[in-house]
Amino acid sequence: DMDEETRKAADAERGFVAGEEGKRQIRGLGHIYVVHFEPLKDRRAYLEALFLRKWGLDPDYVSFVTWCDSRKTEQAVIDRYYRPTVECIHSRGNRTNPLLAGPIDPSSDPANLSRSLLGIEFGKAQACTAISHYDALRDMLEQGHETALVLEDDAVFDENFPQLLQEYLPQLDPDWGVFFTDAATSCHWWEKCFDLPPRRPVPTVFRRLFPGGSFGGAIMWHQRAARALVSTFLPFCIPWDMEIEYHFKIHNVSIFFATPSLIAQGTFLNPGEKGYSVSSLLGERAPSFVQAAPKPA
Repeated sequence: DMDEETRKAADAERGFVAGEEGKRQIRGLGHIYVVHFEPLKDRRAYLEALFLRKWGLDPDYVSFVTWCDSRKTEQAVIDRYYRPTVECIHSRGNRTNPLLAGPIDPSSDPANLSRSLLGIEFGKAQACTAISHYDALRDMLEQGHETALVLEDDAVFDENFPQLLQEYLPQLDPDWGVFFTDAATSCHWWEKCFDLPPRRPVPTVFRRLFPGGSFGGAIMWHQRAARALVSTFLPFCIPWDMEIEYHFKIHNVSIFFATPSLIAQGTFLNPGEKGYSVSSLLGERAPSFVQAAPKPA
């Protein structure tokens, strides 16, 4: 058996650190929040097996956000958060969707405008997803976490995430606000998905320029960005991924993303099976949207 100092050194090399009361957590990451829909038990089982058993994280270090449930939550409760007026959809959505950049037609149906953004009806399930992200950030601030990873329950991790994260964090600017750890490409059932390749490109952090759009399925937040978003988020009126772009813009949030990605937003092709798409792993972005972050001195 290794002595305590040797064990701590080995943990540090793998990206772990002892937090308060010696509880194991990932270095540089204050807390993990998972936006979770309870019927999807396989997704939670995969994440708990990874977090608690493989990585040995303390159970209190991970929170599953479940209270807003499209099957149970009353519409009146959702309406306190989500108010899709035509004016709001245009003012917030036109930053990421050119279809909304034209003049406002007051007679438009908000449901039709939402449908044009998503391609599907923006219903209770999508509203609850956004509410859960918001509540995770609010809890992050209330608990005093400087940083937190907020992800959706279909996230699939590189299993060396704690160690690899340490290669990215020193590259972030001191004023960073959000760090996209997911390459923002979904792995759907109709795509060919692959496991992680044995050789990885050099980990690089890029600064995101406006305009642009990203999926918000796995974001590491600094409290400065979380506080800014929480201050203006409610009431929201468009899907989470598009709504946050509006708030990033008005607060001038400093945005970075990882390439290659550390997390893929994927579906479970079979129970317990995880998949990646090639584009997720490469972290592809249009060159006009990104620039390399300066290397630390």
